[in-house]
Amino acid sequence: MRVLEKITRRSTDVLGWIAGVMILGMMLLAVLDVVLRVLFFAPIIGATEIIQILNVGIVLALGAGTVKNQHVTVDFVMDKAPKVPRFYIQLAVDVVNMAILVLMAACSFWFMKKSQAQGYTYSLLRIPEWPFVGLIAIGLLGGVIGVICNMFRQFLEFKAEKAVEKSREETEQ
Repeated sequence: MRVLEKITRRSTDVLGWIAGVMILGMMLLAVLDVVLRVLFFAPIIGATEIIQILNVGIVLALGAGTVKNQHVTVDFVMDKAPKVPRFYIQLAVDVVNMAILVLMAACSFWFMKKSQAQGYTYSLLRIPEWPFVGLIAIGLLGGVIGVICNMFRQFLEFKAEKAVEKSREETEQ
């Protein structure tokens, strides 16, 4: 399990770095486009399309955020729930989350193939769509792997807590 978690962390970290570079590029391009448009009346042709393409970076960061538990959660209800129901509720949420991500990744791969076969391109720059749709699918798969790692980690933590509780009960008797 530790080897799988290490591989997952490294691969999602790489995707996270790629996402960061893409998002940084998107922001810099937007600023540069505005500056050129205002000062020189010469906007960057296709800047809007390039920024849309670079939005793929947000999805690439999904796996890294999932593995590191950096997503937004509302814990005030779950923190008050007993350990056993909390574990099973979180397990159910993770299973639903994983199913949705798998479905989205499968649809993205399907659309990538369709986009490639039919030659879909972005309208202004004529850049093929399919590589970016493939990156979205890879980002979604990173999210799936992150959810699986979190599920295993939560299971091991739950199992360890149960073992500690059981040993406490045995020492008290």
